[in-house]
Amino acid sequence: MERQQQHQTTPDGDVRRAAAALVRLWECAETAEGEALPRAQRRALAVVGAAERISPRVLGERLNAAASSVSRLCTRLESAGLLVRSQPSGDQRRTAYSLTAAGRRALAEVRARRLTVLTTALHAGDATTSRELTSAFRHVHRSLTALLTRGRCEQHLRQE
Repeated sequence: MERQQQHQTTPDGDVRRAAAALVRLWECAETAEGEALPRAQRRALAVVGAAERISPRVLGERLNAAASSVSRLCTRLESAGLLVRSQPSGDQRRTAYSLTAAGRRALAEVRARRLTVLTTALHAGDATTSRELTSAFRHVHRSLTALLTRGRCEQHLRQE
């Protein structure tokens, strides 16, 4: 009986299985060969890019990393020409990081590679499946856009 319940199709179960498959697919894209930057550096670039300008403390919070780790990470990214450090109007105690043009290009390249992997995988089925996926992802896009637009992404992720 328990085994039958595991395989029953429910809307929540279907959504959970689809989300799990996307997570696995994302992990494949995340660990794909050919990435020039280590995962921690890619994550840092994504966080800095989303914020446009960010303090080391906030970057550490978003990466769930210790201050010393964030400092070393940012130093490496600065040395590679991907991040730039600035101090707002005369306050030498405050530091902020932002992406350089090279950092924006590197982040765009990472996203383009991931998009290629995900798009290829999602178009792997027949034409009917592809149409169904396109329709489903329109709904997912609207939901995620609404979530991100309301700034609820971090709150939602903390609840999980």
